[in-house]
Amino acid sequence: MKRDYFIMGFLVLLAMLATYYIYINPLKFQKPTNIDYQNAVITIRRGMCLGECPDYTLTIHGDGKIEWDGRHFVYPTGFRRAEINPDDVKELVDEFYRIGYFDMKDEYTANITDLPHTMTSIFVNGQTKQVIDYYGAPQELRQLETMIDDVGGAVNWIQ
Repeated sequence: MKRDYFIMGFLVLLAMLATYYIYINPLKFQKPTNIDYQNAVITIRRGMCLGECPDYTLTIHGDGKIEWDGRHFVYPTGFRRAEINPDDVKELVDEFYRIGYFDMKDEYTANITDLPHTMTSIFVNGQTKQVIDYYGAPQELRQLETMIDDVGGAVNWIQ
């Protein structure tokens, strides 16, 4: 009799663990072995706030081409193009995987007004992920945002 209860308890525990690993704690997005760096596209869009926050979109292509669209509190405004070393783009793509970007929430926000927002996105190997950072994003995401700006040369266009 005790043995039957033990077996039943063990099976219930096993079912609970299986449910946890399947539904509650899904497997992390794994870095592919063959990444198509050449066709990757990374975008950062920084939006307005109540003050003088830079408002622009910076797009970095895997081949090193950069597109800048400055709207407010940047100089010059408008559309610009530049190029960087494709190896820098490769490092940036790898950083997305290193910090678990594909496993992050789609949006980090709070009931606060007048803060700037930042949207990042990546397209690589047929996968697209976008994350909106308004408030409360993990430090790794904030560092990635800075890295995108640095690699893309945003400092050259921000006043």
